[in-house]
Amino acid sequence: MRAPMRARSTAIGVAASLTLLVSGCGDDDTDVITTIADATAQTGSVELDGFVVELDGVAKLCEALLESFPPQCGEPSVTIANIDELDATFATEQGVRWTDLSVRVVGTVDGGVVTIES
Repeated sequence: MRAPMRARSTAIGVAASLTLLVSGCGDDDTDVITTIADATAQTGSVELDGFVVELDGVAKLCEALLESFPPQCGEPSVTIANIDELDATFATEQGVRWTDLSVRVVGTVDGGVVTIES
């Protein structure tokens, strides 16, 4: 005996919903850290947007660029281990290098230090 049409439609809908739910549980992007605040306290893969400020050989990816001149790093921030891997345009003044525009950094973070993928 065939199931009534309404019962079959409901079963198909439930199966489709479960398929979508399960396919959304993959670990492709779920473990990627996407905020600088989270990157300061976690370890793993990152895709971060922010401004770079480099002073005295220490480069930082900053949540904001403060309006002083030359600009300062607005917290939160993470240190960038290998700044030479970043393809960005920098301004330089009074021993400070910075990006006027937000940049995307992709790599890994450990202990608040980001290593850019090469």
